[in-house]
Amino acid sequence: MGILLALKISGNIVPPIWSLMTAAKQISDVDLNAEVMVTTKDEIGMLGLSFNAMVNDLRTAKLKEETLIDELTGFTEELEHRVEERTEEL
Repeated sequence: MGILLALKISGNIVPPIWSLMTAAKQISDVDLNAEVMVTTKDEIGMLGLSFNAMVNDLRTAKLKEETLIDELTGFTEELEHRVEERTEEL
């Protein structure tokens, strides 16, 4: 009876943790499309929700970073153009 209970408990814990480990590996490989499916409201489910929230925050930060880089690139190009114009005027 104890063995059956242990198998049932581990069967409910191991798959979500494995899924979380796989998603964490994706994130470490810079794949921000990783998410875990949350099917419970226990501690494992809360961990999954927290993980998904963290990934969402990373996506948001990445988008902001890309936007800032695009803006800086535009400013740099504009400045280079102005320098060329002023150089020609001299």
